[in-house]
Amino acid sequence: MKMMYSKFLTAGLSKSLKLPSLLFLLLLTTSLSAQTIRYVKQGGTGNGSSWAAASGDLQATIDLSAFDDEVWIAQGFYQPAVQSFHLKNGVILYGGFPDNNNAATMANRQPATYTTILAGSGASVMDNLNVFGTVDGFTIQGGYTVNSSSQGGPGGGGGGMRNKNCTITINDCIFKNNYAGHSGGALYNETSGITVTNSLFFNNSAPSGAAMSNYNYGDVKLLNVTITQNTGNRTITNN
Repeated sequence: MKMMYSKFLTAGLSKSLKLPSLLFLLLLTTSLSAQTIRYVKQGGTGNGSSWAAASGDLQATIDLSAFDDEVWIAQGFYQPAVQSFHLKNGVILYGGFPDNNNAATMANRQPATYTTILAGSGASVMDNLNVFGTVDGFTIQGGYTVNSSSQGGPGGGGGGMRNKNCTITINDCIFKNNYAGHSGGALYNETSGITVTNSLFFNNSAPSGAAMSNYNYGDVKLLNVTITQNTGNRTITNN
């Protein structure tokens, strides 16, 4: 079944955004430093200060970043060294840059052409806890979580991405071939405010919420999202 979402889907009522909104305001008031852009390429050996000196370690580059910093990631295949990638407060991740242009800017960015893959390593591809951030221009694939540990507690939810107590914007992403042993084959959101735009959920699976599961006053907005050929009991679950 193919499903197109071009309006908001909300899971939860009046309490839904209290925690994420407070988190956002707190982080916003503490962000006073200038924005820094860091660069990542598959096989890079530099410190991430430029495309020519790009780092090959995505997680280390995220960890070096501060609120409102950006990480630009060139086309390639990236897996976490330990289970899952973790977003950091206020950090913006952009994929879809060419890997052969040391002068690449946003004008050269084309996620559909320069595919930037974040791949699973035996757990959720990305596991986020208590963060505000952006994930833009990635293919998130091959996540597999059954009983693996996660930042938000026991695993089993969110093969592609697991969010707890987060406020995250996801744009221009493809979630495909992810599996969760409990719920949310591609995406699991708990007590989180999540906005998903211009994205595709394809061939993900879970016993409940084949594509997505939203739990415990989560607030999820979908705009121009295609959900197709996912396998499980209900495509999206809201609890």
